[in-house]
Amino acid sequence: MGFVETLQRETEHLGIQSIISEPGEFRTNVSSSSGKESEFAKDVDYGELARRVQAGLKASNRKQKGDTKKAAKIMVDVVKGEGVEGGKSMPKRLPLGRDCLETVRRKETLELCDEWEEIVENTESEKDDRVG
Repeated sequence: MGFVETLQRETEHLGIQSIISEPGEFRTNVSSSSGKESEFAKDVDYGELARRVQAGLKASNRKQKGDTKKAAKIMVDVVKGEGVEGGKSMPKRLPLGRDCLETVRRKETLELCDEWEEIVENTESEKDDRVG
């Protein structure tokens, strides 16, 4: 469980709501580089990995599908409880972008499987009397 999830549980009884905003890939200049090599790229152990990550970020910079203005509007609407969210209760987690939605969906499914695995596996028949 992460920090915000813990905060949600600890402040819920006080009427304080927290939300985990999980943006996917959006067009920003965050991943752009000023041409300066990162410190990690100079590291003996992590240099190659850092250079590959930096090259990938540079190649995808400003090509992401996400629109930051649309994401910001949704975040504000959800927090205010108006607009696009259409009267839904505030979610504990707000994935923004199709790419992030798929990631969160997989994570939630994995957590469900991990939590219930021992119980749901106990549905097998005790004797193996299958035909065939």
